[in-house]
Amino acid sequence: MTIQSKMYVLKTDSDEEIDVDSLACVTFLQSVRDAPQLSTTFYEFSGADGAVEGDSVFKSKSVTCNFLIQAANVNDYKLAEQAFYDFFYERKSYYVRFSRMPGIRYKVIPAAADIQLSDNGKWSKITLELNNFSGYGESATSSLNPQFIDDNYQFGEGLLADNYRYIHKKNRFSIYNPGSVTVDPRRNFLTITVMGDTRDNLVIDNQTTLERFECYREMNLDSKDILTINQTTPKLNGVAIGIDTNGGLISLAPGWNDLMFNNISRTYVTFDFYSLYT
Repeated sequence: MTIQSKMYVLKTDSDEEIDVDSLACVTFLQSVRDAPQLSTTFYEFSGADGAVEGDSVFKSKSVTCNFLIQAANVNDYKLAEQAFYDFFYERKSYYVRFSRMPGIRYKVIPAAADIQLSDNGKWSKITLELNNFSGYGESATSSLNPQFIDDNYQFGEGLLADNYRYIHKKNRFSIYNPGSVTVDPRRNFLTITVMGDTRDNLVIDNQTTLERFECYREMNLDSKDILTINQTTPKLNGVAIGIDTNGGLISLAPGWNDLMFNNISRTYVTFDFYSLYT
């Protein structure tokens, strides 16, 4: 017997996913995701052949979902249809996840909907188009959550039979990004937390991406100093200190990233991020 496909929705103001089948009279049928689309900038120069390749970015794509709404009578159907639209059509984006690919979720905002109403008015098939405006999916949980194959992880996420660590007490270590897209703090969630005793300037080198971050403020573990680099904003003990850094950022390329922390002892470091997928 074929296992029924499930759809889960996580609203921005909630920590709990909602099974769409729990909505009154609603049954989720299937979803279809558009293929990834790249948009590449090309530059042409007078007197030169062809064009020069520039940056490429992922364009937004659609996730199309089909539902069945079936009620005992016309009045109940109208109520269920209205509840369906109230649930999906919000001004803020939210995440959707599917049991066929349980380890990956998509940030979406609703677009068009097509309804095929039955002659008796008691049931319909609704096709809802969701706009995955970021252009990619992301892991259902962040790197600081336990990693194993269950409802939130799956084969095909880039996870291998290995013990990945995102908390370290050494100055040299590697961070594994299982996704197929670089985690760029300019656009994606990435929080690096650092504690320890610094001398001179703290220097963080990603030797894989050749990126460097320098902090000119001193830190002391006994004083419980905490440096957080939350995407593009570095803070020491909760106070922004961008002016006391070199303005550098650390991103995570797909696969292994070799990290080096210089001028710090009694080191304690965490990397918290969501891996990204085309």
